[in-house]
Amino acid sequence: MTERTTIGSLELATGAPILGDIVDRTVPCLDCAALFLMTGGEQLYYRERGYREPGRCPVCRAERRAERNTPLLTALQAQDAAGTSPEAVYGGANGADCRRGRTVLYPAVCASCGKETQVPFLPRGDRPVYCRECFGQRRGRR
Repeated sequence: MTERTTIGSLELATGAPILGDIVDRTVPCLDCAALFLMTGGEQLYYRERGYREPGRCPVCRAERRAERNTPLLTALQAQDAAGTSPEAVYGGANGADCRRGRTVLYPAVCASCGKETQVPFLPRGDRPVYCRECFGQRRGRR
């Protein structure tokens, strides 16, 4: 007898997916309102992994991804022009500059006290950055 596992409306038996209610459909993009095709395979991919289905067309998704990555790409290009290693863009102990004894520091403003500071990673703007003192205070609370 085969054991059946149900995940939402998706049933898996002996490792073979049953598509059931999954059919190709067209979906309007949240940004540009253009219709795009959401195939059954894509829907199955998102369901199996527990992800939400995308609400934006592939073109708008690529544009948003490019906007998110612009600060990192700009820093990478600047370091390529300066002749430094690309690993230093991401900072941390594994960067090539750290192995040579120097750390690349980037200017930032502390989200807590407003003091100007330097951090060993490129601030992206979507997450707060703290100075050494404020970071230590926040870390001590945990």
